[in-house]
Amino acid sequence: MRFEKEQIVQSDSIDWERVSIAIMSDRNILKKRDVRFLPDTYNPTGRRHTWGWKVAGKLKEGADMVRVQEWYEAKGFERQ
Repeated sequence: MRFEKEQIVQSDSIDWERVSIAIMSDRNILKKRDVRFLPDTYNPTGRRHTWGWKVAGKLKEGADMVRVQEWYEAKGFERQ
């Protein structure tokens, strides 16, 4: 199961951000953050960067996936 949330960010260095969550079959929760940096002296067109997948936690044994999906959707994530 995978969820994503994109947003426009008002920051000094970032103008776009996406957070991806993946729930694996072994109950591990993986999280990835992608951003787009604003143009600067070294990158006049801006650049994208990702921090890659990181283990963010683990679901409890017997967790109800319907409730997990509802929780992430309530936090603004969309199922992919």
